[in-house]
Amino acid sequence: MRICVLVSLIFFFHLSYSQKPLYDQYRTDTIYLEKIYFKKVVSYKIGSIIFLVDYSDFKDNLYSFWKKYQKENRLAEKEKHNGVEVNPAYEPRWRLIDSVYKIIKTQIKTQDTIFLSQEIFDKVGIGPWGNFFPDLIEQNECAIFDENQKQHFTIVRQTGTKIRGPLDGYGGRAYFLPGQKQYFIAALDWIS
Repeated sequence: MRICVLVSLIFFFHLSYSQKPLYDQYRTDTIYLEKIYFKKVVSYKIGSIIFLVDYSDFKDNLYSFWKKYQKENRLAEKEKHNGVEVNPAYEPRWRLIDSVYKIIKTQIKTQDTIFLSQEIFDKVGIGPWGNFFPDLIEQNECAIFDENQKQHFTIVRQTGTKIRGPLDGYGGRAYFLPGQKQYFIAALDWIS
């Protein structure tokens, strides 16, 4: 039994860290990021990549999630009060977003840089904020550093589609550091 559990853990670990090609058809080009300066910064770590983004941009994006989850939390509380079963994963997500929102608003008063990691959000099933980071790359409104604290100004963008059948496909963008085969973030632009 232990061997079976060990083999299955190794299998799932391998699946989670190997990346299959996202797209059947794609084109590759490059984006050149300029050096940018912010007075107040959020340093956000996703895997081995660190994004530096303007505090107000991040706070505005987080606030939109906060409002959405606040509204849904109120509805969930009413449903729970009426005896309706509520998704148990929802409340931890709301508490985390609420806590982070309150913390960054407080910390920015005494610090110029707020440090966050995607790992804490992954624990409750919240991905890297939709297309927020990919859109910042496209708009040249972020800085990207690797695990060695080296800033990267050239980003490889792969734009493509994957069609799995009639009315069954998606398209988007994936971003790579030059010379890397694994993307560090992706954006979903359409799905059918």
